[in-house]
Amino acid sequence: MKKIWIRFLCFALIFACLIPLTVFASPGETAVAVWRDISAQSYFLMDADTGAVLAQSAADRAVPMASTTKIMTCLVALEKGDLNAKVVIPKEAVGIEGSSVYLVAGEELTLLELIYAMMLESANDAAVAIALHVSGSVPAFAEAMNQKAAELGMNGSHFVNPNGLQEDGHLSTARDLSLLMCSAMKNPLFAEISGTRTKTISAPEGKTRYLSNHNRLLRSYDGCVAGKTGFTKAAGRCLVTAACRDGKTLVCTTLGAPDDWRDHASLFDFGFSQYHSETLVEEGGLKLEIPVVGGTAPVLSLINVGSASCMIRSEETVRSRVELPTFVYAPIAKDDVLGEVVYTLGENEIARIPLCAEVSVDQREIPPGFWQKIWKRFCDWLKKWKK
Repeated sequence: MKKIWIRFLCFALIFACLIPLTVFASPGETAVAVWRDISAQSYFLMDADTGAVLAQSAADRAVPMASTTKIMTCLVALEKGDLNAKVVIPKEAVGIEGSSVYLVAGEELTLLELIYAMMLESANDAAVAIALHVSGSVPAFAEAMNQKAAELGMNGSHFVNPNGLQEDGHLSTARDLSLLMCSAMKNPLFAEISGTRTKTISAPEGKTRYLSNHNRLLRSYDGCVAGKTGFTKAAGRCLVTAACRDGKTLVCTTLGAPDDWRDHASLFDFGFSQYHSETLVEEGGLKLEIPVVGGTAPVLSLINVGSASCMIRSEETVRSRVELPTFVYAPIAKDDVLGEVVYTLGENEIARIPLCAEVSVDQREIPPGFWQKIWKRFCDWLKKWKK
C-alpha cells in the first residue's frame, strides 16, 4: 500500500511540472498562462494592436536593461534628427567600451548610417555620436529620452545614457520596454531599421562597414520582424522583439534571461496559440436601406464593398457601428460611397468598410405649383411685350 502511495505522489509531481503556470494579470487585464521553464527574471508579452497582456512575471521590477536602451535612442533620433545630415564624429564618441563599429574622430557619416550601426551592431560609439549630434550632450539627450518615456507612460523607467552601459539610475521594466517597442513599431522607418538583417555604411578612406543584426530571431523564428538585443554583466541578457503572424503583432520583452532566444520563441508560440481568425463581414454580406429625398424611389439599398477579418482571442468581442447620414438627396449614382461600417475591438478600430449605392436613383421631376405657373406666365408675357 505504501509503494502505491509513493508511486501516486511521484506521478502527481511529474504531472504538476507539466501543467502551465497560471499568472494573474493586474486589475483590468486578462489572466494569462505561460510555461514554467522561462529563464528570464522578468518578462512581458503583449498584443501590440490592442494592448492586451498575454503573459507577465515581475514585469514592473525596475532593473538595468543594457542595449535595449537603444530602442528609445533610435526613436528619439528619428523624431528629432535630420536623417540625411552629415555627422562629423567627435572625439567624445570614439573608443566607447563594449560593442562598437570603431568610429574615427573626424570621419563623416549620415545620421541614418549611425542609427543603422547602433541598431544592428549595437554600437555604443554610434549611440553617443547620435546623442551629441541631436542634443549637443549626453545629459541633454537623456532628458529627451525621459520626456519621451513620460509621454508613453513608462513610469518605471529612467534613462541616463543613450547606449545602456551600466550607470546608476539607468533602469527600466519589462512592461515599459514592451510599451516602448509597441510605440516604436508604429514608426515605419524604425520597423524597417530594426528588422534589417544586414546593411553597409561608409567607413574612412572610401572603405565600407558591413553590419549584421545581432537579433538572431530574425533568422530563426517564423514571424519575427524586429527587435533589439542587450547585455551587460549587471543586466544579463536582455531582449525586446516583435513578431507578426496573420496580421497579428505581438511584442515580447525578457530581462535577465540566460536563454532569451528560447524564452521569446516559447512566449510567442504561446501568444499566437491564443488567437483564431474570425470573419467580420464578407463581400456583399451587408444590406441596408436609406431614405432618399427628391428621388424616383423613396429608399435606396446599400451594400458593403470589401470584406474584413481579424485575429482575436475567444474572450474578445468585436463590435460594429454603422456611420450613415439620416437621408440622402437624389440623384445618386450606382457605387457612390454613402457611409461606412466600423469594427472595433475594445478602444481600437480594426476595420472600416464602405457602404455603396446598389443601384442608381434619378432625381424626380416635380410639377410646377400654382405660383410657379403664374410666374412662368408672367415671364412669358414680359418676353412678348418686349418684342
